[in-house]
Amino acid sequence: MLFTVKKDSVRIEAIADMVKGGEYAIPIKFGRPSSQASFNENGYSDHFPISMVIEEK
Repeated sequence: MLFTVKKDSVRIEAIADMVKGGEYAIPIKFGRPSSQASFNENGYSDHFPISMVIEEK
């Protein structure tokens, strides 16, 4: 099987709650599981997710 990325399908997903000016004044930090004091499983990473369409050729 051969897969290719569909041209112009790659996007940075800047979800409103992940950026300043979204529902919250400042995005909720996710934190690291190894530091329980600041870990919030409802928070967000400091990296935006990327999406793309992969086609099977």
